[in-house]
Amino acid sequence: AWNVTTGSGQRYIRIKNTGVDYMHEDLAANMWDDGNGYYGYDFVNDDDDPMDDEGHGTHCAGIIAAVGDNSIGVAGICWNAKIMAIKVFNETGFGTTVDEIDGINWAVSNGADILSCSWYGINNDTALKAVIDNANVLVVCSAGNGGTDNDVFPHYPASFNRPSIISVASSSPDDTLSNFSNYGPTSVDIAAPGRDIYSTIPRKIEFEMTTTVFSDNFTSFSGWEEIDATGSNRTAWHLDNTTYTSAPSSAAIGPYDNEWAQKLQKTDTISLANLTQPGLRFNYSVDTELGCDYAGVFI
Repeated sequence: AWNVTTGSGQRYIRIKNTGVDYMHEDLAANMWDDGNGYYGYDFVNDDDDPMDDEGHGTHCAGIIAAVGDNSIGVAGICWNAKIMAIKVFNETGFGTTVDEIDGINWAVSNGADILSCSWYGINNDTALKAVIDNANVLVVCSAGNGGTDNDVFPHYPASFNRPSIISVASSSPDDTLSNFSNYGPTSVDIAAPGRDIYSTIPRKIEFEMTTTVFSDNFTSFSGWEEIDATGSNRTAWHLDNTTYTSAPSSAAIGPYDNEWAQKLQKTDTISLANLTQPGLRFNYSVDTELGCDYAGVFI
């Protein structure tokens, strides 16, 4: 597609989400500006600073319009479209229909050509439907991530039956429907890559460890205990530097058994006292069978 076009800098795509990190090095050049140094609006805090404090909005913005061919980070679908940041969800991802409606009206009144709504709910809100009808712009909506049929269990705004709405499911790298994605022969229009996608995240999430309180490269299992939830009392965890690539060695489990729950758990606590922005970084790889095996990190 990029042989045909890499997008137009005259198109304003409004990201209606958790805001956008408008200072991100791979997004800043493509941010819409109202002429006074503002990049959108924050309807959660009712101010002119739509900075992303959750991450989802910035991730969506990078997929859509991260600067292309600049040797930085990733390339968005549209290399130079302008991103208008509208924050309607807070740092926990919670928002209200009132803010969603206000966000649509604000974006359209400020020249948005396309609305990106990568969020969904189950309420068929007539006021939200009406404002989308009156917007007279293209509205691209997430079909949802519940793995259900939107023809049977609608999710909005994607399931509003309006000609201006494109409802998008998620596909995986093998070109099949992502197992978490909603679908619907009538209510969902198209599937697009939505799993294992590289994109941008807010700079404050890309933290650097300034003070290392605890680290472990698993050269031994000292300080850890093995928890066997099956009651078999088997010692299954072992060190393996051939199965996985993390140096100098990795924690592995084996051999495989059905209905087998195994955990590694710290034997002591780790104090985070006096840390203002504690962060956790880990490398984790596991092989699972879809629908049967599960892996988690508990903190």
